[in-house]
Amino acid sequence: MINKKKTGMSDEQKLLPQLIYRINSILSDIESDLKEEPKFKRELFLAANVLDSYTRRFNWLTIANNRWQFDSNKRAEIEKFFKDTINCNNWKDFKLKFNNIKIKSVIEAIDIIENIKNKKDELLDALLTLYQFYPHNSEKYIDGIIYRNLKRRANDRKVPGESFKIDYAFADLLIEETGTYKLYPWAKVDFYNNGTCDEFKYSCQENNRPYYPEEPNNPDVDSGDQIEDVKTEDYYRYKYPKEYKYHPTPANVSNNRILQNYLLPLFADYDGFDPKKFLVLSREHIIKFQFIYIIPVYDALFGKYGNLCTILQIPFKTNDERKDFISKVGNTLISRLPSLVNEIKNAALLEILKQPIEDDDLLEHYVKWLPMLQDWEKVMVWKIKEDKSGAEICYCYTRIVEGDKETKWCKWALLHKAG
Repeated sequence: MINKKKTGMSDEQKLLPQLIYRINSILSDIESDLKEEPKFKRELFLAANVLDSYTRRFNWLTIANNRWQFDSNKRAEIEKFFKDTINCNNWKDFKLKFNNIKIKSVIEAIDIIENIKNKKDELLDALLTLYQFYPHNSEKYIDGIIYRNLKRRANDRKVPGESFKIDYAFADLLIEETGTYKLYPWAKVDFYNNGTCDEFKYSCQENNRPYYPEEPNNPDVDSGDQIEDVKTEDYYRYKYPKEYKYHPTPANVSNNRILQNYLLPLFADYDGFDPKKFLVLSREHIIKFQFIYIIPVYDALFGKYGNLCTILQIPFKTNDERKDFISKVGNTLISRLPSLVNEIKNAALLEILKQPIEDDDLLEHYVKWLPMLQDWEKVMVWKIKEDKSGAEICYCYTRIVEGDKETKWCKWALLHKAG
């Protein structure tokens, strides 16, 4: 009798309340349901990347089915890797990414890794936590294409109140334009609103400026004639000194970063990954599908308003496969999207409740952590004067921009009062 190795989340993991477990559990259920549809019996892969309203950065949450548990040998190799790495600059650079994320789960996870414990699943849970909260650049990759085009469409509106939402999009990766990218290809993206493709854009996934071709997007001109090739390191450093002060230029691909060259290959199960060392990424690790169905999910699912909540990506090898999926089970998938929003909000409430109360003012504690649940630009707290003559400002929480366009939610001391 052959014993098949069990893959997927354990029953215990399915009950855990953190977002990375919640999302993957429900995605697994949706995949199973869609594959059971009589009209569509085919292997499927769903990836959901969540826009963290606290950091305004994307969190990648997808885990390969066989990466939820590790045998004792693999666990020992992972543990040794981090014991050897935590005193190196690679780990210090990785920790810097969490400087503006002072939440309890992240602080505890970093402590567990820096003081490796011997409990069976403690290290894995800590790595999954940091993998969940890692703040990915909100203008890069497929997520960034959707996010920055939503902002562009909002700014380009000619009529106030006109809908700028993207209901869904098709991305065709320009894999053959090899000179225009290092790892992540440019994409021709068709944007749909109210069932109609209202525009398309050639868009860059990497940190190449400009994000769109300098020539107008023209369907009658070959994409390779509109997109510039990647330049040299010196070119980008000289032309865009501020832009590339905080991250690599398009000409540079680092191969010793904790997230890109270890955690992502570990949890996404990249070919050739060895838990004892960093993985040198190649295009073959990234380009396995060319045609992507993209569904932005908003926290208000009706009407033309709502904050972007998560982006669902479904990759296909051919355009015909993508069309077949949408025609047969597309509506079934759309009907399940509210459950994703619910899980994201419930997980955010859990994180808020875990934060220690450091002040006597419970209202300030609530305001301090409110953006974990919903995106806010500013919250001002007022109180009525003792003589009832008017109101005065107590304090204000707002966003300030720090390096690389990162926003930090913090208390702003107000020195003036309103009467």
